[in-house]
Amino acid sequence: MRAAFGSDGKALQVGWAAAAGARAARLARAGARVPLEAAARGFAEATGGTYAEPVADRPAIELNWIKAWPCCLQTHGAIEAAERARAAGAEPAAVVVHPLSLQAAAVGAEPEDGLQAKFSIPYLTAYTLMHGPPAIASFGRVDPDVARRAAAIEVRTDRGLLESEAVLLDADGEELARVRAARGSPERPLGEEALRDKLADLGGERLAGALDDPGRPAAELLEVAGLRALADG
Repeated sequence: MRAAFGSDGKALQVGWAAAAGARAARLARAGARVPLEAAARGFAEATGGTYAEPVADRPAIELNWIKAWPCCLQTHGAIEAAERARAAGAEPAAVVVHPLSLQAAAVGAEPEDGLQAKFSIPYLTAYTLMHGPPAIASFGRVDPDVARRAAAIEVRTDRGLLESEAVLLDADGEELARVRAARGSPERPLGEEALRDKLADLGGERLAGALDDPGRPAAELLEVAGLRALADG
C-alpha cells in the first residue's frame, strides 16, 4: 500500500476505504452479518493489523485524525514545528522525527511533482518556513526555491519520539521547536472553526453549513455536493 504514496493511488485507497466503511455500516444496520472471528483473522493475515473491540464510552471516530493540512499525516509534526520556528525567525538545519514518519513520508527534498511533495518532510518543512503551512493550492507544482531550501534540511530519526512528534534543530544541534502531538491528532483535535475552514477549503460553498445539522441525511449532502450518483448507490 505504501508503494502508492506520492501518487493518485494514495487518495483513491483512502477514499475507497472510507466508502467501504460507510457501506458496511449501512449494510450492518440493515441486518447483514459476517462471522466476526473469521473476518478478524483474515484481516490480521492480510494487513498485519489486529481487531480491537469497541470502547463503549468513546466512539472509534473520536480516535481518528482529521488532517489540518492536505498532505501526509506524518509530515504534520514537522509542518507545525516549522510554523513555530518561522514565527520566531529561527533557521532550522535539521528535523528529527519518529522512524514511522520517514517510512510514510519517504520522498526526499526534491519531489518530482505536487503529489510527491505531499510526502516530503524536508520539502514541507522548507515550504512552511518560507510561506507558512501548505494549502491545497500549494501542491499544484513543485516550487524550485522551496526545493533548494529543503536540500539544506537534514532529516533524522529517533525511536524515542512519539509517532507524530517532530523536533527542529539549529546548525549547532540546539532545539528550536518541538511538537509532541500534531494538530488534528486525537490528542489535539481540530476545533469547530478549523473544521469549518477545512470543509470550505475542500468543498467550497456547496457544503456551507453542512456541519450545522448532524442529523441531516447523507444522501442529501451528497446531492448538494454534486455527487448524486453516490447518493443513489
